[in-house]
Amino acid sequence: MLLNKCSTIWEFCRASNKRKLERLQERALRPAFNNKSDSYDVLLQLAELPSLANRRLQEIAILMFQQRGIYYRTYYVQEPFALKANRERRCYLRKSNFNRPRFNQVKYTIEYGKHSLKYLGPFLWSKLKKELRAEDSLNRFKTKIRKTGLTALVEDGCENCMLCNN
Repeated sequence: MLLNKCSTIWEFCRASNKRKLERLQERALRPAFNNKSDSYDVLLQLAELPSLANRRLQEIAILMFQQRGIYYRTYYVQEPFALKANRERRCYLRKSNFNRPRFNQVKYTIEYGKHSLKYLGPFLWSKLKKELRAEDSLNRFKTKIRKTGLTALVEDGCENCMLCNN
């Protein structure tokens, strides 16, 4: 679906814009199933689609899978992610984890805070099950991650966050 294009970028927009995207998808699903009464979740189940929020997190998880080893590295985004393992090793770093950057909550900035790929990517990766992180094939990882609901893993209730509450 067109709303999945560049979905990683949409993860870091304002919450109100994310809600508008979800609403747009809901409005597209209603006439497709000729259903005006069921909830958005029911429509997603009928269409066998994840929510856009879950799809964005799945794409970030796939990006992190690609970043963990030299065979899959996407060079245009590898700079923000530092591996905890020795970076000079030339072997596949299947079990390595990423360093999660720290940020100052008093001087909260979008660029270096929780609402950045540099933070969210390693955070999401650390929340995945070990069996999923240990997968050795990109295609198998994609298949498994598409069946996984990830929104519950990152919901931390950003009560004072300007992005989440607007």
